[in-house]
Amino acid sequence: MTQPQLDLAISQANTYPNLVKVVVVGNECLPGDSTPSPVSVDQLNQDLQYVRAGITNQNILVTTCLSYGGANSFGAQVAPNCDVMMVNIYPFYGQVDIGSAWSNLTSAYSGFVNMFSGKQVIVGETGWPSGPVGTNNGNAVPSVANEQTYINEVLANGPSMGPIFAFEAFDEPWKTNEGSWGIYWGIWDKNGTAKFSVNTYLSRDMSFIADLNNNGSEEVALLRHDLDRGVTIVHVKDGQTGKVIKTIRFLRAGWMPAAAATLADLNGNGFPELAVLGTNERTGEVQVEIRDSNTGNLIRRVNFDARFRPKELVVRSDNQIAVLGTDASRGVTQVEVRNPLNGALVKTIRWNNEF
Repeated sequence: MTQPQLDLAISQANTYPNLVKVVVVGNECLPGDSTPSPVSVDQLNQDLQYVRAGITNQNILVTTCLSYGGANSFGAQVAPNCDVMMVNIYPFYGQVDIGSAWSNLTSAYSGFVNMFSGKQVIVGETGWPSGPVGTNNGNAVPSVANEQTYINEVLANGPSMGPIFAFEAFDEPWKTNEGSWGIYWGIWDKNGTAKFSVNTYLSRDMSFIADLNNNGSEEVALLRHDLDRGVTIVHVKDGQTGKVIKTIRFLRAGWMPAAAATLADLNGNGFPELAVLGTNERTGEVQVEIRDSNTGNLIRRVNFDARFRPKELVVRSDNQIAVLGTDASRGVTQVEVRNPLNGALVKTIRWNNEF
């Protein structure tokens, strides 16, 4: 990044602190990367320090995006100046077959988590090319079918790893300098036509509910999010027959679900309640929305500490709700417990990077 670009990034982060979550200083820009003009590790560290010093809101994270090789070679040197570690991981370049691609990604990801212990690892890029046919990379075969398989695995399972970015939206026909596969990484082709059907429903969590239809079997509730429509639902099926009992919509537009849980009856109608933990993608607000499992009616929305990215929702034996969250910029983990009826704070427990 040039000096004007660094200053622009700082200005945008300071102007829109509720929109900007992370400032990424450079992408695959170190020696050994494909860029024609790499910078030294010292220069990258200086740029990272410059951006961090210029951003007034310390909740905005600063990092760089490292290639797989760059992370292995230089990650330890730049990590002290990064709030989180962002690494590009491509099983295709690992020359594995499509059946081993997801395990290859998760294995590499776990390796970096261990390498950068105490810092969140984000997959900055991953994908699979659709062509050209016949230009295999070892056991890795470019094809539309394989790209579809891999992208749907990323969409379905990626959220369990935290933020993960699929590369890329559209084919870029000008990328002829990136090998024979360079122009074929898009989910859509160069004309904007989808190459395949994307499974837009993400299954995020599940919970069991006491028998709703009086057949002697507990029910199973699945939390799902439709990426295309931005709709979050809890889909309830009978645990014995598998038949759909009801579908309850949760959260409002712009909210991303993270977890679901079941509470005991709060409104006295004899039915348990369903709770969904979500984050507002624009403001970063964290909230648990509670609805009646029989009627779907809203009972209450309980706000939690927005500084902590929510990971898990737990209902205690006394029916109080607890949210596990992390603050990657400070390396702090928090459990926050609140009363589901009035939202009152019960307690918070925090951990630093300690064992």
